[in-house]
Amino acid sequence: MAVDLPAQQIAGMERIDIAAHGILPTRLRPGRRGLLAALAVLLAAAWIVAATARAEVDYPLIRLLNRGARVVPVLDKALVWLTAEYLMSGVVFMSLVWGCWFAAGAAGRRGMILSGTVAAFLSGMASRVLQLSLPTHARPMHDLALGMVLPVSVDPSRLNHWSSFPSDHAAVQFGLATVVLLEWRRLGIAALAWAVLQNGARVYLGVHFPTDVLGGAALGVMVVLLAQQPAARRAGAWVASLEHRGRGWFYMAAFFISYQIATLFDEVREAAAAALTMLHHGGGGF
Repeated sequence: MAVDLPAQQIAGMERIDIAAHGILPTRLRPGRRGLLAALAVLLAAAWIVAATARAEVDYPLIRLLNRGARVVPVLDKALVWLTAEYLMSGVVFMSLVWGCWFAAGAAGRRGMILSGTVAAFLSGMASRVLQLSLPTHARPMHDLALGMVLPVSVDPSRLNHWSSFPSDHAAVQFGLATVVLLEWRRLGIAALAWAVLQNGARVYLGVHFPTDVLGGAALGVMVVLLAQQPAARRAGAWVASLEHRGRGWFYMAAFFISYQIATLFDEVREAAAAALTMLHHGGGGF
C-alpha cells in the first residue's frame, strides 16, 4: 500500500541518504575542521620560518641533502628528468584523478572530484600570487650564503626572478593527491607518496627549500578540503551532470582543461607573455 509522506520528511530522508554515502555532507566533519586549522597553522609556521629562521631550519636540511650532489651523476640526471617532465608529474596526477572519475560514476561523487581538482589548481594560482607578492628570498641554488653544490644537469639560470615560497608545484600536486585520497584511499596514498618524491627531488635539486614545499602542500590540501563544502560540491555535481547533455563537448572541454592543469598552463602563460611583449614593443612577431 502506498503511503504519502510529507515533503519535509522526504527531503530529510534524502539528506540522510546523501550524507550516508558521503556525497554532499550538510557541514564539514569535525575531524576535517581540525585538520583545516592544523594546515592553516602549518602554512603560517612555514612562512614565519621561511621569513625569519631559514638559516636555522632550512639550511641544515639542504646541506644534508647536498652531500649527495654529484656523487652519483646518473641519479642527479634522473631527478632532473623526473621533475622537469610533465609526463612524470602533472600527467601522473591528472591520470589518477581521471581514474577516480570513471570509478566514481555517481554525479555527487564526481562533483567532489571536479570541485577538488579545480580547487587544487586554484591553490597553485594562489601560491604563485604569494610568490610574487611576499618578500623575495633566493632559491637554494641561487643563495650565495648557502654555498650549494649544484647536482649534475641543474641549470643555475633557472627560476631566478621570483621567490620560492610557497611552492606552486607542491600546492597543485598535494592538492590533486588529496582529491584522489578522498575518493580512492589506496590510490590516494600512492599519489601522496609520488608527491613527496617529486617535491623532495625539487628540494634536493635546489629549486625549493623544505619550508617552501611544506607551505605549498599545506595550502593545496587546505583549499581542496575547503572545496568539500556543500555549495562547492553542489556546483561540481551540476557541472558533472552536463556530461549527459553533451558527452562529446563535455569531454572535449575536460581534456583541454586537464591538459592545462597537468602542465600548469605553461603554454598559455608563455603565449600571454609573448603577446604582452609584442604589445609593449608596439607590434612585431614572436
